[in-house]
Amino acid sequence: MTAQIFINAAGFLRISQDDYETGRNSKSYDANRRQDPLDATRIHPEDYDLARKMASGALELDEEDFANQHPSAAVAQLMQDENIQRQLDSLGLDEFAQNLLDTNKERKRHTLDVIHDELLNPFAELRPDFEPMTDWEVVTMLTGETKRTLIPGRVVTITVARIRKDQVDVRLDSGIEGNILKNYLTATGAETNQVVKLRQPLQAVITSVHVEPGPRVRVGLASREDAIAQADSERPKRLDKDYDHAAARQAQELQERKQRSEANRTRRIVKHPAFKNFNSKEAENYLAPLQHGDAVIRSSSKGPDHLAVTWKVADGVYQHIGEYTQP
Repeated sequence: MTAQIFINAAGFLRISQDDYETGRNSKSYDANRRQDPLDATRIHPEDYDLARKMASGALELDEEDFANQHPSAAVAQLMQDENIQRQLDSLGLDEFAQNLLDTNKERKRHTLDVIHDELLNPFAELRPDFEPMTDWEVVTMLTGETKRTLIPGRVVTITVARIRKDQVDVRLDSGIEGNILKNYLTATGAETNQVVKLRQPLQAVITSVHVEPGPRVRVGLASREDAIAQADSERPKRLDKDYDHAAARQAQELQERKQRSEANRTRRIVKHPAFKNFNSKEAENYLAPLQHGDAVIRSSSKGPDHLAVTWKVADGVYQHIGEYTQP
């Protein structure tokens, strides 16, 4: 094994440790000083110094307290401490990570979490316990359908796969097969082959869903117009909790008033060179590039039998002069 291969694989290698006492002054620990408890963890050798500093910090001890002892003496002592969880949780890992970043330009926040977990439970099984999939989980994996998408009352698109005398076999878009009994297909009493054709797409509402071990899925549907209409009327309306209904009503009322105003507005026909079918704002925009004193005669908001005059007093200053009854 080359050095590079070892560096790459070190985090996945576990070296079992002999049983020994872990007291700081223990002679038995001295006799086994070549063993390192960090070798039995997922912690990479490049991060052993971080683990030793974390162990010393958790024990609230200095490096001098472990002089002439194994480099990982603090780790061995901490891992045998019954209060290791509380001591590790007391460490300020965010501040430690920021200090490493400021000092050595090293981003080690995730590594510190790994060290924390490995000191607490070396080489612990991180995967959850295996549990067999339920029938519904298998159905979801194979078809994408769930208990929320495959429920009675839901309107779906189906394709006719087979026409029988008393029922029609169909297939949903997800591939699940179902059937429509004759009385759920038509209310006229016509034969099934007179109502639908092979490979014909239809809208249908789910009436029943049965998932059996295996798993096997049986879906009952109805494609009669009254059944679909009833399903649409009973479909729950999902409202956005953050939707501003008051503002929406105001905007709707404003839009309706604007539409009524435009509908009631009469396009005047006045044979005068100064007359324009403008409102007050349009008149101001029209006069903006013109000379001071220019004016337009326009329609009045008081009705078709009134006129108004808008004239430019100065740049940005306009006067709307009275409203005169048209003779």
